[in-house]
Amino acid sequence: GALSGEDTEQVMQFVECGKMTLDQNTDILLFTDGATPPRWNDLVRNDEQTAYVALVRQKGLWGLYRTIRYEENKDKDHTAFPRYKTHDDFTVVWIKVRN
Repeated sequence: GALSGEDTEQVMQFVECGKMTLDQNTDILLFTDGATPPRWNDLVRNDEQTAYVALVRQKGLWGLYRTIRYEENKDKDHTAFPRYKTHDDFTVVWIKVRN
């Protein structure tokens, strides 16, 4: 969902709280929808998430950005990947936890 000035009650349905043990080497990725390749919609399946993390590790953030922009630019009419605008925001926070 998009959070754009909604009141606290509306926003809370999107917030999850909890704990996780980080006793292994772990990558934590926080990203906007514009930081996913257009061919991948929501990354809800585990195999999609695994493939996304592998892509980030392989290409790095700059390579990921260039890959996404290349795919978006190839589809200027927005027919292969329906969307409102050619480019979406691209924001990624990549936290590498190393023990």
